[in-house]
Amino acid sequence: MLASLLITATSTCLSTPDAVDDARRHLAGGDAVEAVALLDEALAVVEGLEQQTPIRLALADAHLALDAPSDAAAVLEPLTDVRDYDVQHTLGRVMRYWGDWATAQGKTSDLDFYYGEARSYLATAVLLAPPGEVDALVDALQLDLYGYGEYASVLSEAEDALRKSPKNGELLLLAGTARLYALHALKAEHGDDPSLSELKAQTVLGEKAAVELERAAKLLGDERAEPHSQLAWLYETTGAAKGAVAAAVKAVETLGNAAPFDTLYRLARRYAVEGESDAAATALLAMAEKAPEELTAWIESEDDVTAVATNLETAAFRVASRGDYSRAKKVYHAILESNPKNAAIWNNYALMCRDTRDYDESYRAYAAAVAIDDSDPRTLNDTALVLHYHLDRRDEAKVLYEKAVTTAEEQLGALGLSSERKAYLREALRDAKNNLSRLRR
Repeated sequence: MLASLLITATSTCLSTPDAVDDARRHLAGGDAVEAVALLDEALAVVEGLEQQTPIRLALADAHLALDAPSDAAAVLEPLTDVRDYDVQHTLGRVMRYWGDWATAQGKTSDLDFYYGEARSYLATAVLLAPPGEVDALVDALQLDLYGYGEYASVLSEAEDALRKSPKNGELLLLAGTARLYALHALKAEHGDDPSLSELKAQTVLGEKAAVELERAAKLLGDERAEPHSQLAWLYETTGAAKGAVAAAVKAVETLGNAAPFDTLYRLARRYAVEGESDAAATALLAMAEKAPEELTAWIESEDDVTAVATNLETAAFRVASRGDYSRAKKVYHAILESNPKNAAIWNNYALMCRDTRDYDESYRAYAAAVAIDDSDPRTLNDTALVLHYHLDRRDEAKVLYEKAVTTAEEQLGALGLSSERKAYLREALRDAKNNLSRLRR
């Protein structure tokens, strides 16, 4: 129907280039303002609602591209009673967008109206859909799942549709995500001590969801990050730390510069605390490589910056232990930027730099640690060691060795030291004396 409408409209209005096609080319190129101008001009000279329909549909899309759902809805107002698939589908998309827009703006008083209208229009579009056309169904199920949380009905309808369209990536994504919602509901219902049958049901749901989401990711290709984001959530839910991080990294890679890093940061933070150092390290690396300033900002936003930075540093040290020193430095830089007064982290960073023969950087880090806290004879000795053996700054090294000896002796004279602390101080004292003796030769 709309193809004939398009022919009628263009023959009445503009000849070549056709107004609608020309506007859609501008829209595809990111110039929604010019698209609106062209379509407004065409609409002003075309008479008759039937002839105006394709122009109004294109104009609604152009207004959505400008983040103006109220303007899009106003353009479509004369078409609300038109029982045409494209019209009803576009009306549903516009009203859903308006609801999402209102939510983002914190204007939720009319949310039920926006989403209710969207559901109504999309339901009509589904009934009017040509054979094999599932776009309106996908939009309707997305609203039911993400807007209303109706995972059971969404899963049932998605499964029915997949019997006819088994290679539809959007339907597979919906089915897998609905199963993930169902899995979370089961876990909440069964608690921390599920029976064997309950645990089996959870396992089956998780396995099926993984298959569907993996297939969706392949079918949708690199254009969509959502399958990977849902896989990250699924693998986190099922305790697969490495899988969760790998999926989150893939989601970030898919989105490019527009990627949000909240999931990666949350996973890094969680797995660092839980001792999943490899998974935490991979998440930190991805953030430090792509947006180190965001990693710093996330850490700085914590209530206890020192505690979080210290936990994450264990994962950074894990990166270094793999031999990936250059990238480990990027992680350390981001962490230290957020917590520059943490002597322990400066000390560990200095040690890593010394082990990789980056002696200038090692001394800089040791010096930072000593400037924050000069009460640790081991750090004093290690700082002097770099100056002495690697930078040939013997006079400065001598001062620090002597300070290490004096500090260790004073602390050994204190009462109530644990045996472990005494052993630590004695070792530091011995090393400082030996290094000082070699320096004087």
